[in-house]
Amino acid sequence: MLLRRALVLILLLYAALGAADAAEGAVTLFFIGEALGIHGWTGALLLAHLLIRRLAWGADYMLLRAMVSDLVRSGSNGFAATHYALFNVANKLAAALGVLGALTALAFIGFLPGAVHGPGETALRAIYALPSCLAGLIGLLALRRIAPTQCRSVS
Repeated sequence: MLLRRALVLILLLYAALGAADAAEGAVTLFFIGEALGIHGWTGALLLAHLLIRRLAWGADYMLLRAMVSDLVRSGSNGFAATHYALFNVANKLAAALGVLGALTALAFIGFLPGAVHGPGETALRAIYALPSCLAGLIGLLALRRIAPTQCRSVS
């Protein structure tokens, strides 16, 4: 299963997306309260953020699942459930690493919630935004390596 280059690249995309989503989610409350300075509406803004994120940007996971489906259908083994399980496990492990990385980076830089314009505020903004940017860059680089014929299904 992992001998197919396209599947390995899609697995990498799942991992990058999972890590980026989790890192962003881990620091969202800090970002809303500290970087934006909105303290009374943190819960409502977090809920709005999550709803918009899932409705507007949920297409990235759907696209990856469609690509896996095409590859499984075009392959000879047809272990769709195994592929799906492997990609979900990779996504969950990457999410755990994303949270670990984001919170460790905040602690290493010296971010303290409630500190007025401390050195961690700029780092908080970067830790909030950079994982998604890096995941997008990894996605672009990985998708360039998949030939269009590798993602077409065989009728």
